[in-house]
Amino acid sequence: MLISQVYDPTDPNIASDVQFGVTPALTGNYVRHDEAHPEGDDGPWFSLDYVYTMEPGEAVLPKAPIK
Repeated sequence: MLISQVYDPTDPNIASDVQFGVTPALTGNYVRHDEAHPEGDDGPWFSLDYVYTMEPGEAVLPKAPIK
């Protein structure tokens, strides 16, 4: 399984996320920049420096019929 979404830890609804159960490993430190983006867009913009970590696991396929 690969989770590729990173949540904002300051989101007021993060504790009540019912879809994935957000853990600290799925939160990132978004940094706001008020200056123009280096590629030319006007500010503000946000950056995120995050390392995705893959952990070994066991593949499990659903049993038919899938409802």
